[in-house]
Amino acid sequence: MPVATHASTADNAASATSATNADTVAGHNVITFSKLVARNTTTPQVVFSLGGLSVNLACDASGEPDTQGISSAPGSMIRGMRITDAGTPTQFGSSNVDAGAAETLTTAANHRGGVAFQYVQPDGHIVSVNMYVDDSSTIGGFLGCSVSGSAISGS
Repeated sequence: MPVATHASTADNAASATSATNADTVAGHNVITFSKLVARNTTTPQVVFSLGGLSVNLACDASGEPDTQGISSAPGSMIRGMRITDAGTPTQFGSSNVDAGAAETLTTAANHRGGVAFQYVQPDGHIVSVNMYVDDSSTIGGFLGCSVSGSAISGS
């Protein structure tokens, strides 16, 4: 009876599992995120941190969201576009953000809408974010605020 010396099918299965659970795509970190925050949560809650950028969400008493981007590197840029329920596209951001300073992405006055922005450090490291911010009542009827989307980070 022949003895198997190598199982190539098992090798391929191990590679497929690794590909399914990859932390990077072509060397870039890719994440998806979703965060619910109850009404009257005025202390910003971390939605995600990636590549030196943190995004935070707070929610006022009436269920209107406030989102901020915070840089870890001095002299970074946070600039983008938001389209809120008012329907008018608005550019926002700064080209020289201090480390630890909060750059406003949306405020309670924006209510809800789509936001796309870039975070660029002076060394060329980039984080691209595409997200949707929603007011109360949000996902599943939750009485609060939400933000969900995706981000990709790389040089």
